[in-house]
Amino acid sequence: MPSALEANAHSVAESWPFSDAQMVEHLASAYRSELVDAGRKAGIEIGGLDDRLTAFPVVIQILPAARAIAINGKRSAALRPSQVIERIKAQRKAAGARPQQLIDTLYRTRPVRRGRCSRTSTSC
Repeated sequence: MPSALEANAHSVAESWPFSDAQMVEHLASAYRSELVDAGRKAGIEIGGLDDRLTAFPVVIQILPAARAIAINGKRSAALRPSQVIERIKAQRKAAGARPQQLIDTLYRTRPVRRGRCSRTSTSC
């Protein structure tokens, strides 16, 4: 006879609606708009910046293959939109109005284009 813990684990596993492939696909496509909608409902404007989302001064990167996100460069597997929005709120509150922090975060997280641009180039 299964224990209560095993029964709960089985119940949780059955309630998860995505296979691994479906999860990666969802993160690569619909998850972005899901976060934007959750932000809008919470009064946070989330905009796009290349392959990232921004909610000044927070930068969010969705990492589908890792089944994770990165908020200001820190990776997290907590993907529930309400949890992400709470983390964004906390980061915004902690940051206050420091635009230099956003500039520094963008500089650290932007991809470097080989041959055409470099981290020291100002013409990108």
